Amino acid sequence: MSGWIAATLLAASTAAFQAPQPEPRSGVDEVWVEVAGRSIRALCTSSAPTVLFLHDAGADADDWRSVLEHLDTEAGACVYQRAATGGETGEVAPRGWFELFEELRGVHDALGARPGYVLVGQGVGAMYARLFASTRPGAVGGLLLIEPSHEDLPQRLMPAMPAAAWTRWMALRKELNPDGVREAELAARARRTRVPGGIPMTVITATSRPVAEGWDERFVDEAARQAHESLVRGRAYGRHVPARAYGPDVARDQPSLVAEEIERVLRIAGSS
Repeated sequence: MSGWIAATLLAASTAAFQAPQPEPRSGVDEVWVEVAGRSIRALCTSSAPTVLFLHDAGADADDWRSVLEHLDTEAGACVYQRAATGGETGEVAPRGWFELFEELRGVHDALGARPGYVLVGQGVGAMYARLFASTRPGAVGGLLLIEPSHEDLPQRLMPAMPAAAWTRWMALRKELNPDGVREAELAARARRTRVPGGIPMTVITATSRPVAEGWDERFVDEAARQAHESLVRGRAYGRHVPARAYGPDVARDQPSLVAEEIERVLRIAGSS
């Protein structure tokens, strides 16, 4: 499930497993671009972007700063804050998936990314990345999906959750998320599309994630692992990687692991 839904549903804390990390290798600068009359804030390394990040719904671009710092100095990358849809009212305005993806494409162009870039997505941002790659395969050269939302996860998790919590989750999926789209509708589209087999795809799965009282934590972890593994099963360039971190904290607590997997996908995308 995406981070904004998890934050709504779960009262448990998100303590993480801390692991020693190598020293940062890249500097990070703040960049602003104009897209469709909106100012978009991004954090970028010094090289032209060949990697673009799609954070979870309701998350923040700054969560990825440490990953940018751990990338090789020659790996150009940008993470940007998706534009709010509410305008002056502050209320989230609805929009379709195509409208959202056109905005993403505009941001990618404005940041100077050329076709063949790698998309890195977390949570619902990973589902955006999958759908973007399936509808615009010429633009995307590779995917790294971190704790990705999955269209089948609700049914897989139903036996592990109290009935009231599962019903509430289903209701939240039909509401507008912070990006102005409904995750239930995205899931329905994800079932009808597939990322082209020639695009390298790596999935990073946390070995543990926060759950509320009454949930079966071991069942939840195994269901998530199976759902994530299904995304790369049978793919020529598919890879499934476990991370020693709590679900929403992978990028913050293991930035070197994420950076290494990004560089791996870049190498494969460049040679395939």
